[in-house]
Formats: sequence, structure tokens, C-alpha cells
Amino acid sequence: MPPGRKSIAKQRRAEICDAFLRCARREGLYRASNRKIAREAGISLSMLHHYFKSREEMIEEFVQTKMLEEFYATLFSQDIWQDHIEDRLPKMVDFAFSESVVNGETVNVYFDLLGEAKRNERLRRIVADMWQDLREKTAEWLMSSNGIGLSRKEARTVATLMAAMYEGISVMWNMDPTLPLDSLSRFLRDIFETYFREKTRRRRPAGGAAKPRRRSRALEKRTGS
Repeated sequence: MPPGRKSIAKQRRAEICDAFLRCARREGLYRASNRKIAREAGISLSMLHHYFKSREEMIEEFVQTKMLEEFYATLFSQDIWQDHIEDRLPKMVDFAFSESVVNGETVNVYFDLLGEAKRNERLRRIVADMWQDLREKTAEWLMSSNGIGLSRKEARTVATLMAAMYEGISVMWNMDPTLPLDSLSRFLRDIFETYFREKTRRRRPAGGAAKPRRRSRALEKRTGS
């Protein structure tokens, strides 16, 4: 396919994903039929099927572009990429558990997606891959922080715990918006800071400073440092 046509196809697919999000937010994932999505996008049903061969393919692209890529773009725009975990962690937790993220425009659609994924193996793999990607990026972020000394296994375990806390609090807050997000984020910061301080203390030799950890090349490329 010529470059210009590829660009147009990518734009059309993005517009369809936007229409899918609007329909799913307004009517719920189950009632957001392909016909309604096509009407929302201002195209025919046959044109929708031209760009997406199946509903699962459309949801998969939605997850990648509207859930993961936009989340990462917002995350990496935050001023959290300091050299040491003590500078990064509070900003990371405050961002992840802020009302704008916990109640982001894709959250309710994600809850519907979980229910549908229980009955659809391909959707289940899409959601599993999404969380795997998020955990790996969080583990990389933890591994790149100077002075902690986490192993890859430990970093993945902490990343999994962070993800579980985020999802649990998101569900609870959307059911009960009176939950104090500020207090919860401060408490979570205290938990992780205590853990990291203890890891650093155990790693530091008697009478000396902990050996700094080198930042990963992948992270340096993303942050431009």
C-alpha cells in the first residue's frame, strides 16, 4: 500500500476507534454495535468492515491506541524522570491515583471489557497483554532507579502489586467517589518508600554508600537524557 494510503487508513481507523469510545461510553460496550459505531463515525457499515475485519480487531486497536498509548504519553510527559526513586515515586503514585486517571474516559469501557473478556478468549488475551505491557514498563522504571538494587523478579512483583492496587482502587472509587484518593495515594507512597528504603539499607555496605544503578538505554531514549 502506498505511504499516502497507509496514512489515510491509519487516520480512518483512529476515527473509528474514537467513535467506538463515544458509543461505548454512552451506551455501554455490549450495546455499542458495529452499526451504531459506523453511524457515529459517519461511515457505512461496509466501510467499517473494510477497516476492521472483526469487532475483536477494533477493540484490540482501541486498547492499544486509546488505553495504552495515551496513558503512556500522559505518564511520560509528567516530571517523574528524576535520577532517584525518592524523587520519582511520589509523583508516579500521585499521577496514577489522581481522579483524572482513576476516572479517565476509558475506565468505564474497560470495566465492560473485563466482563466481555471472560467470555471471549481473544479479548482475554488482549487485556492480559495490556497489563503485561504495563507491568514490564513499570518494572523497567523501577530497575532504572539508582540505589534500590531490585532484581528483575522483585521489580516485576512490585509492578504487579502497583497494578493490582491501581485497578482495585479504580473500581472502588468509581463505585464510591467519596473515597479519599489523596489519603490513599499518600498511604501507598509510604508503603513503597518504606520498602525501597529497606532495600537500599540492606544493599548498602557498612560505612559506605549504595552503588548507583545504571539507567536502562530504553528509558534514556524515551526521556531524551
